[in-house]
Amino acid sequence: MFADLITGYTYTEDWELGNHKLIYHMEMDSDGSGAVLFCTGHAIFRATAPDTFEVIAGEAGEYGFIEGNVKEARFNVIAGFKQVSGNRILVADSKNHCIRSIDRQKGTVSHVAGQCRYPGQSDLETGGQLSEPLDVIEDIKVKGQLLVTEGGNYKISIRTVSSTGALGTFVKNGMRAIGQLRQVKSGDIYGTAWGGVLKIDYSTKEISMLVGSKSMGSKDGTLLTAQLTRVNGFAFVNAEDENSFLITDLWNRQVKVVDVKADNVTTLFSGGGNMMSVLMTKEGALLYGAEGIITQRK
Repeated sequence: MFADLITGYTYTEDWELGNHKLIYHMEMDSDGSGAVLFCTGHAIFRATAPDTFEVIAGEAGEYGFIEGNVKEARFNVIAGFKQVSGNRILVADSKNHCIRSIDRQKGTVSHVAGQCRYPGQSDLETGGQLSEPLDVIEDIKVKGQLLVTEGGNYKISIRTVSSTGALGTFVKNGMRAIGQLRQVKSGDIYGTAWGGVLKIDYSTKEISMLVGSKSMGSKDGTLLTAQLTRVNGFAFVNAEDENSFLITDLWNRQVKVVDVKADNVTTLFSGGGNMMSVLMTKEGALLYGAEGIITQRK
């Protein structure tokens, strides 16, 4: 599998996105069409083919805070998003300091949690504050609960959001902010971070370093000797296998493949631009997003 990944991609095609800048996150559209959803700072797009994409919500070149119709809605740095039940997309609107929801069927954008435009770190039944949320997922262990990471709150690594929008604390770290979140069937969580990937045991809330050494740098190796800088993008090679995944090393401008069972981290691609996101499509193509370009390899 990993030898094929490293040597098997021979065709490259760039999706030119002009001034849309950093590609923070990508996902396959949950409608099964094979389309790809991706976000830039202020908008979420749907791509049906290279260089063929439409805006789902927001405006690429304009930031702000507006609720309501998706065509009029405005965001301020969409750091992460997740498709969830009910044909909705949850959005971590980082610089507006809140979680928002896009209803694709109704074509509307609404508030979920946090005081939009007012950063803070308070846990309250109403009016609780978030500080630069980076990602949001549905908690598979607690119905109706969301898990949120924050860039502006290093003491609390993951926050909870109840079905009523109340904020709470899931786990405290105090060392480094967690970026992208992925939850596996056991409930355990993988989180990208400065210098590597963290693993959070759902039951004990214990945080451990899964990938990366104590020193940041640029070096392949075993899980705990490999040196990385800011890890942001994360994608499982196979949705059924939590032991093999892809990551992007932002400042080293690399896509790496991690094989947990083999205790190995290997550079897959190096390229121009800061690497923010990565995705393995159902057809086996690999996409990675840098600055203004999504590169597709087959």
